[in-house]
Amino acid sequence: MKLSRTEIAARLIPDIPLKQLGGSLIFLAIETLKDNGDLEGAFESAKQFIRREYNPIVIEQAASLAYQ
Repeated sequence: MKLSRTEIAARLIPDIPLKQLGGSLIFLAIETLKDNGDLEGAFESAKQFIRREYNPIVIEQAASLAYQ
């Protein structure tokens, strides 16, 4: 069975504490939670990341999640 890098990352992300995620991994974590139907978890993850680091893309994701 061959997995793409995105699939491998999506499987590993739940085991990594949010405090250690950054860059593209936080985007993937938020999208994975959202795709799995956990909108509240995705929103909370985005909020935690925004508290640590200013990132306009994550702010945009959080705003979209809040609207949903």
